[in-house]
Amino acid sequence: MKLPYEHQPDERVWLYRRSDDKKARYGLGNMKNNCKNLLVCISATPSYAAPCLLDPTVAIVDAVSKKCGHDGWVVFNLYPEQSPDWDKLSSKSAEYTAENKKVISRVLAALCEQQKGKITVWVAWGAVVEARPYLKDCLKDILALLEEKQEQIAFKAVGVVDKNGVEHPRQPNPYRPKDARKLTAFKVFGKGGYAEQVLKESENTEVL
Repeated sequence: MKLPYEHQPDERVWLYRRSDDKKARYGLGNMKNNCKNLLVCISATPSYAAPCLLDPTVAIVDAVSKKCGHDGWVVFNLYPEQSPDWDKLSSKSAEYTAENKKVISRVLAALCEQQKGKITVWVAWGAVVEARPYLKDCLKDILALLEEKQEQIAFKAVGVVDKNGVEHPRQPNPYRPKDARKLTAFKVFGKGGYAEQVLKESENTEVL
């Protein structure tokens, strides 16, 4: 499968894209050449993972992709600044968010065109979106991208975490290995879906 930002074009291919200042990661993935069943995971913020150097979260994505029969995976994030701790994120960067959306949009478009069947998208950003106001804005941007392709996507999750009455799709957690035993369907769009809950919750917050 031809995707943007490919490296090491041998039996397996790494997808890796960082910002020029090396402080943000827009995408990281590993897949077979001409893969037909890629697992797309969207988490909250990236840590230190890079090609051939997986952090605990990305290691779980790699393990789950193999367990569920995928021939590759790619991890995106709502906000691309690399930090082991979300509470140490700096102020929102318009450059980071714009490039992040561009990369995710390009890869989704390539997958929709080349992959047979629905794309499996593992939504896994957790309640971290409540930690910074701009993370909720980033979430809305990513939901807009996913909504454009929703007919071609099978949304999955490994459970939910409730925060302020909203059930956010749980993040991969190396300390909860049972969470990742099985990906199950997760309703993102439509009546009573996650997007509706988040947007409604945001509107109520703005009114207050």
